[in-house]
Parts: sequence; C-alpha cells; structure tokens
Amino acid sequence: MIFNSAHALVGQLGVTNDPGTCGASADTAHFCGPIGVEIDASRNIYVTDWGNRRVVKYNSARQYQMVFGIPGTDGDQHGLVSGPDDVEVDAKGRVFVADMNNNRVEVFDSTGNYLTTLGGDWNVEFRQLSDVSTDSAGNVFVSDMQMGRIRKYSYGVAGWRQKT
Repeated sequence: MIFNSAHALVGQLGVTNDPGTCGASADTAHFCGPIGVEIDASRNIYVTDWGNRRVVKYNSARQYQMVFGIPGTDGDQHGLVSGPDDVEVDAKGRVFVADMNNNRVEVFDSTGNYLTTLGGDWNVEFRQLSDVSTDSAGNVFVSDMQMGRIRKYSYGVAGWRQKT
C-alpha cells in the first residue's frame, strides 16, 4: 500500500493472494511473501518477492518494469535469485539483492545486468543474511542474523567476486 502525506491510501502493488498464486513468477500482479521494499532516486519501487524468488521493479506510477536476477532455486549460478530478503539501490543505481537462500548479495546494474557477487559460501561469509545497505562512500553493509554480525565491504577488496 502507498500513502500520501496525510496517510491516506493512494495506491497498492500486488493483488491480495489466493492460496494458489504463489510460484507464479511470470505473473507480475501477485506477490508471494513480499519482504523488502526500496525506492531509488527516480522514485522507482523495488520489491523482494520471497516466494516467487525474484526482485520486481516498478516505476513511480506502479507500472511493471522488470525482474532482477534469474528466479530459481539455490545454486552457484551468478545472478540466480532464490530467497531475496532485502534490496538496496546505491547512489550509482546499482541494485544489491540480499539472497538468504544462497547466502550472498547479488549486484546488478540499473538495467538488470549482473555485475558481481558478495559472499556465497555458507561456511565463510554468511549463514542467514537478512539486510543489505549502502552508504554515500559506496560501502556495503550486510546483516547476518545467524552469525550475529554486520559485515562491511568496499569495492576492490577481498570478498568481491567479479563477473568473469
């Protein structure tokens, strides 16, 4: 639901779910467990749709634009989104997807092209990441619930695996 400054409902993304609508990732009208929401500088809206294993982008008029990543199951394929818990857009328009099921943060450019991955190894990086944030200096902060920590990363340092 979207509210104006007087807190009156002015719009909504998603249709109230019927029990059978989860898993219909080709249907951009229904969500199955939307968890994270982000608004970028152009007022585009990004929604992490946990049950449909995707991140969906809408423009400021709430019109569907695109899906980030490849909706799918757990796996090593870069760009694959399995359990998106949070989404963040930084000042350069890069889209960071905290993927809890794959224990990593997938990074995309503003047009949906895969850029890089942060984490991805259950034993080393994350065990249940739940949030991703960026700051004005370009640092990335990742919350790991099971490990009880917040990790900070910067571009060009160990931990970033660049696209090959």
